[in-house]
Amino acid sequence: MYVSNAKDKENIKKMNIKLNKIREKNKNYKLENSFLENQQRFMSSSNGYAYIKATDCIVNGIKKTCYKFGICNDIRIRDINYKTGNPTSKMLYYIPLKIDKKILEKCIKSILEPHSIKKNHETFSYITLRELKKVI
Repeated sequence: MYVSNAKDKENIKKMNIKLNKIREKNKNYKLENSFLENQQRFMSSSNGYAYIKATDCIVNGIKKTCYKFGICNDIRIRDINYKTGNPTSKMLYYIPLKIDKKILEKCIKSILEPHSIKKNHETFSYITLRELKKVI
């Protein structure tokens, strides 16, 4: 048998109120995300997409905005996957590709490799968005 005192019961009650508020807030976020996802229409491409996303990173102990370049087959699914792991990341630009995506990706990665936050990583720091777009 578990027995709690009045103070414990009051703390549990307060905690349940906070949890209910969080649940309600998350419910609203889910509805909002669903609405925005349904509103988002991407141009179709049979050859894939190149994209740039902005994400918050910690570089040398400092929080800053970094840019992620990538290539994918389905831009909508890629965007959803990134938001799952990093809800603050933002899709800045994307373009349907008409050229060989593997060659494009290899070329851009080799040019931007000195700006990569980790070896063999497509998130770049110390480069402005304008510079990244110019390289692409």
